Amino acid sequence: MALLALLTFPVYLALALTLGPLVTPDGQVLHDLAVALAEWGYGSPQFEQKLAQIRGAHQLAQPIAFYRLYLYFLAALDVLFGPGWIAAHMVVNAAAMSLTGYLCLRVSSRLMPGRLPEIATLLGLMACWEYLQWATMTQSEPLFYLITMSVVAMILAGLDGADGARCWGWLAGAALIAAGSLLLRPTGLPLAVFAALVLLAAALAKGLGRRLSLRAMALVLIAAVPLGLPISAAVLLDPSLLPDVLAPKFAEYRALVANGVVVNARPETYLAAGDGYLHFLTVGAAKFAYFFAFQADEFSPNHNLVNLAYYLPFYALAAISLVASLAGAKAARQAGGEAMLVMSALVLLFAAFHAATLVDFDWRYRSPTHPVMTIIAVHGGLIFLRMLDRLTRAARRGRDEAT
Repeated sequence: MALLALLTFPVYLALALTLGPLVTPDGQVLHDLAVALAEWGYGSPQFEQKLAQIRGAHQLAQPIAFYRLYLYFLAALDVLFGPGWIAAHMVVNAAAMSLTGYLCLRVSSRLMPGRLPEIATLLGLMACWEYLQWATMTQSEPLFYLITMSVVAMILAGLDGADGARCWGWLAGAALIAAGSLLLRPTGLPLAVFAALVLLAAALAKGLGRRLSLRAMALVLIAAVPLGLPISAAVLLDPSLLPDVLAPKFAEYRALVANGVVVNARPETYLAAGDGYLHFLTVGAAKFAYFFAFQADEFSPNHNLVNLAYYLPFYALAAISLVASLAGAKAARQAGGEAMLVMSALVLLFAAFHAATLVDFDWRYRSPTHPVMTIIAVHGGLIFLRMLDRLTRAARRGRDEAT
């Protein structure tokens, strides 16, 4: 069944080539820099001159090293395909998204037996426009989808089973890939932190001579997420506390928070301006909540309606999964409830990271969590169906006894 996800490649490609290809402003900037990389080499005087020009024109404050792998990828496309680099990017996007779907189905089938969860996972993944739209653009999102889902699949494989070389190989490999994602895009940081914490927890458990409790580890991670908000508020209040390489970008974030910006370029989400710690904490909490938002004033009525129809049941089912897994319900345990808690911790970590940095106007920073959230929502749907079945049978028994 998981192989069916690979057959979605032509669907993603057709979507990319009919509704796209779209060269985004960020994509064009990075492509221009990649052309300089291909012609003169990374770090050459000409490359640095081009980088300085781009920084001045586009306010690119973050270290370019965070995009190094993606720049090499774009440079390779430019060298190999010339003017056809855009179409080649669409092919890569489609391949990355179909492989992401394949990994989703592999994880889903391992945790939840039966065809229904697999079908629901695939449909849930492909029915979300906020996820699908990135197949059409020259952005690193589809590649990051694949990296994120690969790390999740490797971590779950490493945590499932007896302690041994294979287990540590999965966990170490996941940590290395997650760390490498920092060279694709700076927003790979929550993924890298997550993989490192899981590896650390497993190492500590081994050092203590105890089996790692997935539930305990996930609960600690979930409980730690709210602590990130007051810490990030303090850091944003004074970005000079950060290393020089990060301080300029966080100074930009500080200015946005001081102006009450919650979702970037979405004025309907803005709060009043302020400059105290409580203000920074309030804006951070609002950004955490808006990370999961799906409505915007500038969206068309149809866009808002489609998102409403999709996200209301999607989030409701994900909430059922989280609550049932936290409560240790039998139905949740039988369908991989502990793994759902681990994946929920990753989603919340992404939300906390972007509450400290930026929730962008198109919610693209949420999209890498969509495959994971789809599995969690399907898990919630399975629990809901089992609850419904029990209630139906109980009602039937009640009627039988009454007659």
